[in-house]
Amino acid sequence: MSSSSGRAAILPFPRQGRVQGCPPKVLPPERTVVLQVCLRGEGVYRILGVKSSLSLAELGEVLAIALGVDEVSAPHTLRDPVSPQPLCPQHPVSQQLFYPGDRLLYQWGLWCFELNVVDSHPRDTATPERLCIGGAGEFIGRNFNLAHINSRLSGESHSAKVLATAHPDLQDWVIRAGSANFIPLLQALDLSRPTTLSTRTQRALELLPLETSALSRDSWWATLISLSCLCGRREQARITEELMDSLGWSSGGAPLCAEDIAHQCRDSLAVLYQLGAYCPAGEARLSPVERLEIYRFLLAG
Repeated sequence: MSSSSGRAAILPFPRQGRVQGCPPKVLPPERTVVLQVCLRGEGVYRILGVKSSLSLAELGEVLAIALGVDEVSAPHTLRDPVSPQPLCPQHPVSQQLFYPGDRLLYQWGLWCFELNVVDSHPRDTATPERLCIGGAGEFIGRNFNLAHINSRLSGESHSAKVLATAHPDLQDWVIRAGSANFIPLLQALDLSRPTTLSTRTQRALELLPLETSALSRDSWWATLISLSCLCGRREQARITEELMDSLGWSSGGAPLCAEDIAHQCRDSLAVLYQLGAYCPAGEARLSPVERLEIYRFLLAG
């Protein structure tokens, strides 16, 4: 999301929300609200997903962490762009921000950020309460660091609890990779939930990974994580390559490419191919939901 000038592009969203200054009399059911937070003209933006029942005071804490200023002392407040009446910090987010087009202003020191609702979607107990989905641009010298932001938002103790539900080999893999980027993914997958897979499928998956060398097993976990993201082939390749690079694997001093990584764990991927959960070219036979259930079982171990 960048313009030709090198600055982050601020996405325009239609103003289709409620009339400003008129919160709903009856609060809508709890959902995850997706917010765009931007400082116009400065190329600074963050995309956040927050539980709609969080208080406005808690939303302020999320904003400060996402912008990297939670440890900097400065006056800050959330306010309606139309009504001069102050907002009660104990009111839920959904009273002001819920429908696409709803907006507030976040004043931090001399800077004024716009908050726009991009979308909202259903949530369950496994959905993170607060999550930074993406962003760009530094604010007062604070660079955008997605992994650090989400680590702060979820809390180290929470991350440890989520990681404890994963396969022991995956726990070691994540610690060595030094990346908390995928803790929200593991939480969303709800690894402790009982599987719906058939006994026959479970028995086939319990043998994985078939590989024994350190390189091959690391390749397996990197590939499995990227598959679990259910993104496009190019993005999967990028994720796999970056994960292996973070573990220090290379070939002749150059990072391993996705094809080489897949070759390292080809026997395990062949099992996924037979089950319909993987295809080296084209679309896998199973639906995304069915594939995700297989990946979830493997990640839980």
